Amino acid sequence: MSKHGSDTITGFRARFYSKIMSVCGAERVYRQALSLLKPRAHERLLDVGCGTGTFLKLLRANSSIPLALTGVDASDDMLHEARKNAGDISFQYADASSLPFRDKTFNAVVSILALHHMPCEVKKKAIGEIARVLKKDGRVVILDLFRPNTRLGGFFSFWFNLHSYTKGNWEFTIGEIEQNGFIAVKEGTVRGFVGYLVAEYPQGG
Repeated sequence: MSKHGSDTITGFRARFYSKIMSVCGAERVYRQALSLLKPRAHERLLDVGCGTGTFLKLLRANSSIPLALTGVDASDDMLHEARKNAGDISFQYADASSLPFRDKTFNAVVSILALHHMPCEVKKKAIGEIARVLKKDGRVVILDLFRPNTRLGGFFSFWFNLHSYTKGNWEFTIGEIEQNGFIAVKEGTVRGFVGYLVAEYPQGG
């Protein structure tokens, strides 16, 4: 646990995290995020709760355009894994509730399977920080554990609700996104228990 109660992944869990997620079929979630992000040349992109850097490495491998990619995580052990074969991707230690960047720095911010590790008070601050560092014409892409809409999703949801701060995670996240002035432009689910959301500021906002 971190100092504010978030379920920070450390030790052997960090070393085997990518393999465990691969077995659980997380690549489908990462590829969904990739299709939602639609990066444009020379954009600055931030991954909040980047873990072992799987998504940013996938993005770099599947993009032929110049991008400035930054990932932050509150686990030194996860970042140690992320920095392996990182190329030009910047991985930094940072708490999601206090991002070390200036206002309106990034064109897009993603968070994938990270928010459910945070208690509500930390999640609230993290989403506020995402809003702060995002440019006014930018976009937010969030994928995280969701209320299930399939039988398989229901099976997994029973166990996920015993994990970290998963129960009520998606509803709280959506509420905070709206509280920070965003509007959802695309919503859906992956695998029946992972929700996705693309949100932007209103035009002229």
